[in-house]
Amino acid sequence: MALIKCPECSKEVSDKAEVCPTCAFPLMKHLDSQVREEVKVKDHQAVPLKEPEMPEQQSKVRSGRNGLGLVLVGILVLLGVALFGIMHERESGKKMSTAELLTQAKTEIENRLSSGDTDQVKTLLECIPSDAPEYKEAQVLLGRIDKRQKEIQTQLTKSKDGAVGVQLTPVGKRVHQEHPDWSEEDCNTIGRKKIRVGMTTEQVRTAWGKPYRVNRTSTASGVNEQWVMREDASTCVYFDDGVCTTIQNQH
Repeated sequence: MALIKCPECSKEVSDKAEVCPTCAFPLMKHLDSQVREEVKVKDHQAVPLKEPEMPEQQSKVRSGRNGLGLVLVGILVLLGVALFGIMHERESGKKMSTAELLTQAKTEIENRLSSGDTDQVKTLLECIPSDAPEYKEAQVLLGRIDKRQKEIQTQLTKSKDGAVGVQLTPVGKRVHQEHPDWSEEDCNTIGRKKIRVGMTTEQVRTAWGKPYRVNRTSTASGVNEQWVMREDASTCVYFDDGVCTTIQNQH
């Protein structure tokens, strides 16, 4: 037990007494309120007060936030433009219709089929989807390409097997230099201005020149051509998918 002074009469009293025995001052309530005030003061001192931002600092913060917002908006705009460009390119690719692909392939195949250089044409035809109206015709053209490639491979094999003993004539040598994929035998035949069944349209054109007239028939199985070599139609050459099948000569 300790002695304290009464705030009212300044007499010494016990710190356990609820009231002052001399003046009846409520000591216990006074002590409780004093303790609470001390706790509030300590709590107030423990929490640091945030310094108010100066107007200049607030302006910098706002400008920084505004600049960041503009950057984000710019990035979003650029992403939107890029996405629109990608979608537009895809749509443009789709708008390159299958009919245009087929037309281009037809043009290329007539120039390349005889030589066998048909990889580009094959790529065009393979781009035509199976649900397109031109798909069936594209498959027919692909069949022609495969058939021609097999024929060229067969010719190359025969050329290698029969290379021994075949001597190129001077004219045949020139033909072979221009067309090294043709057999020596065919080059000699073309050098003599002659043709044979099994030659390609390019080989016949090299030997006899351009036809006077071409009659072409397209079917589901391929393309058939009749080359009228003379104006009087006395000499005709028939082709099936670019390969000579018949030679008609009335003289």
